[in-house]
Amino acid sequence: MLNLTDHHHSLIAKTVKVFLGVEIRRNVHGYYDFQSFFRRAEIRDILDFVTTASLQVGDHNRELWLENVAKIFEEEHLGKV
Repeated sequence: MLNLTDHHHSLIAKTVKVFLGVEIRRNVHGYYDFQSFFRRAEIRDILDFVTTASLQVGDHNRELWLENVAKIFEEEHLGKV
């Protein structure tokens, strides 16, 4: 099971801002609103996000993170990652 904490979410959001120039805002409950990013992002930004986030999830979660992304891409017919 992929176990990302609030700390991971914060690292991902900060790294995305630095490398992609995109600010992931927090929702009214104080959580990062990644859904809004994905709703409006172009595919190249999503691919960059996947790569950038994979560097922040930690060694234990990285393989599972990439497996989950690959499964989602396969289900959405986006090809192999």
